[in-house]
Amino acid sequence: MDVNITGGAGRLQGVFQKGTSNKMALILPGNMDSKSHMNDRVSYSMFLAFARQGFSTLRFNFRGTGLSQGKIEEAEEEILEDASSALDWLKNKNEHELHQNVWIVGNERGAYAGMQLLMRRPEVKKFISIAPSVNKFDFSFLTLCPCSGLIIHPDLGNEMKGIKLESLARQLNEQKEIDIKFQRIKGANSSFDTGLKELYKHVEDYIVTEQDKKERLL
Repeated sequence: MDVNITGGAGRLQGVFQKGTSNKMALILPGNMDSKSHMNDRVSYSMFLAFARQGFSTLRFNFRGTGLSQGKIEEAEEEILEDASSALDWLKNKNEHELHQNVWIVGNERGAYAGMQLLMRRPEVKKFISIAPSVNKFDFSFLTLCPCSGLIIHPDLGNEMKGIKLESLARQLNEQKEIDIKFQRIKGANSSFDTGLKELYKHVEDYIVTEQDKKERLL
């Protein structure tokens, strides 16, 4: 269903699907421009992947994108403010759940915002970062990453970026009780004009595997 979220610059446009458990997923779209929005192929595909697994799932447009109010911002604090507002809204929709289980999923610029958010919000238990912009943003703040996750790299024309991401995953895996998976998708670019089905399958498999692990521990 279409929803409106109160953000720092006004109303944020979102789409929400109620799930069947305490599991929640927040989908953060890509770079802050008119083509990177909650209905782009990556954001929509990730929304479906989580909704079909019973997650209460929210995707939204950052300020200045789609029908969200305000102007497009690249400043970190404004982007994080929007992401945090969306997470608050999602949690409030599931406030009756005693043990909230939040996943953050971001693409490109949204991946960076998602990683920043999980460092500030202990309720985030897992992340998926798709084509994070390591050539543009500094990810050194993840030295003490608080949760496990999956990093996905579309490798078409981005070999150096892939090397940096694989190195980041190895570095994060040195922490105790943290398990970072790294997955390359051959022949895909950051927009996933090709490779979208493979992206969906990797994410779906990761969700199922992690949920199975959790159930075995209960």
